[in-house]
Amino acid sequence: MDLFQGCGRILERESQAGQNGLALQLYRSESTADAFRLKGLIWEELAAFAEAEGLPPESGRSCSELVSRFFFLAQNPVSASNHVRGLAERLHVAESTLSKRFRLETGMAPGAYLNRLVLEKACRLLLSEEVSIAAVADRLGFSDQFYFTKYFRRQMSMTPSAYRRLMRRG
Repeated sequence: MDLFQGCGRILERESQAGQNGLALQLYRSESTADAFRLKGLIWEELAAFAEAEGLPPESGRSCSELVSRFFFLAQNPVSASNHVRGLAERLHVAESTLSKRFRLETGMAPGAYLNRLVLEKACRLLLSEEVSIAAVADRLGFSDQFYFTKYFRRQMSMTPSAYRRLMRRG
């Protein structure tokens, strides 16, 4: 969920000396302990932004059972083959009911959320693993590398290989 939905301004913070390098090092690590450390850094940054904006307490409220179950199904596994209609059927509700409830509670459409999940997972796979673009496409449930590349280019305005090169340069 977007904790900063309705945030009235763009928030910026100066990075503390060495934090960016540390975050990148933790991100690239294969250690479970480092994964927890990275999550801690991210939570600290989110907390600082929340304090700066003065977010009200209800921003962190929990979701209804329906939306929580949708989150679980959408993320297990993240796949391009997940669609709102299919997930609504698995939840035994009408697609319109799920869409309205999800939009009400999160401020975004469920299809946009599914799309964002796939794109974020694609970016993580492209950066964290030495696998081919075709293997990333397959892992995400795309029918082939061509369709994945077309999808990725439409979302990111660059090909997966260009994204990988650009992000690994830094």
